[in-house]
Amino acid sequence: METKETEKKMSLRIRKLEKIETTADRKDG
Repeated sequence: METKETEKKMSLRIRKLEKIETTADRKDG
């Protein structure tokens, strides 16, 4: 159970980072 929870947190963190990266790219463009 713990592994699944950590996996969810990791995926959410990655999604957040990806969102920030995309927004930054748009600002640069």
